[in-house]
Amino acid sequence: MRIFVGEFLCGGGMLATDLERIPSTLLREGTSMWQALVEDFSQWAEVVTPLDRRLVDEFSQANPRVRSVKIDDADCFLNDWIAEAKACDWALIVAPETGQVLERTVAAFREAGVQMLACTESVIRMASDKWLTAEWLSQHGIPTPLTWSAEQLLAAEHPSGPPRELAIGCVGRELLHDRTANWLRKPRDGCSGDAVRASRDWRSLVAGMDTSDVLQTRVVGRSASVIVLSYDHEFFCNRADRVGPMVCPVMWQDCPWEFGVRDGSSPGLSLGDSPVRYRGGSGPATEAVQHRGLALAERVCRALPSSQLGFIGIDMILGDRPEDDCVIEINPRMTTSYVGVRHLTDGNLTSVWNPNGSHEVTFRGGSDQIRWNVEGPAGCPLVDEGC
Repeated sequence: MRIFVGEFLCGGGMLATDLERIPSTLLREGTSMWQALVEDFSQWAEVVTPLDRRLVDEFSQANPRVRSVKIDDADCFLNDWIAEAKACDWALIVAPETGQVLERTVAAFREAGVQMLACTESVIRMASDKWLTAEWLSQHGIPTPLTWSAEQLLAAEHPSGPPRELAIGCVGRELLHDRTANWLRKPRDGCSGDAVRASRDWRSLVAGMDTSDVLQTRVVGRSASVIVLSYDHEFFCNRADRVGPMVCPVMWQDCPWEFGVRDGSSPGLSLGDSPVRYRGGSGPATEAVQHRGLALAERVCRALPSSQLGFIGIDMILGDRPEDDCVIEINPRMTTSYVGVRHLTDGNLTSVWNPNGSHEVTFRGGSDQIRWNVEGPAGCPLVDEGC
């Protein structure tokens, strides 16, 4: 078995950008996901993986089961990826949804006849767009925050307050007339917290909207995520033990507001027009809330078409009240939480796709055993076990 593993940031997708201009936290996220995938897949398959020529010396693999391919040309990197992937049994891509990069990359691979460990095009398209995701979640009765599209709000000539009749979603309805409520403005295709803005001033957020933005209620609670390793029934048609996707434990996300921004849920404090950033995470979540997050994740899995393959990341808020639990977005790809959750088992999570392997993976119990930090200095361990 030969697997192609392509990660956009370190695999040549950013060759046209100076390394110094790539946010260090994003590069650290990308390389950490790439290293985890390569290590895990290489335990049961040969791995072919592209590397940005500027990173070859730092990240070249001594593992004899891993062959690194140096990517030199920014204009040809996708063609180079596809050429290597066509000689493999399967390919897995980690790329941003922004600008339809993930959707177009997966489509190009499939058009070239490459077998993909990836969601279907329709699911990638839905999950890459926060408005379409909110619509899909609402249609399937899965709780998600009240969400407004820029197209509707701008056509309504900047309403002075949030118009319920233009919103989809259900969580946060009690905040519609609350002057202390906070609202979030996000790009529809964003995959980083840097572009998210929060404020109590509804009118200023609407006035600053781009046509590709959405506005959402900020639900009070804690950010969490669940990774799902999915496969369709045809993929393992001869394996009776493959009965459903592997749903990993709920992990916390460390997503604080930037310096100068205080917690808007506290009395007398105001959330300014400020971004949120992703610093890492920890987990697993406590047993008391673990079942709440898994219940949400399983509802998403049941509603998705059964023909999915690859990773799915489900971001959620576990509210201060259980009735505020809601799904924020669906990531049709691997997410950074994988670098932490893989340390909660002595098994190999990618073995779910090994035709000759076992689906049996047991996760250790307890809470807050693992912590990962994408803001650490170079050379600092990303994952801290036993925290």
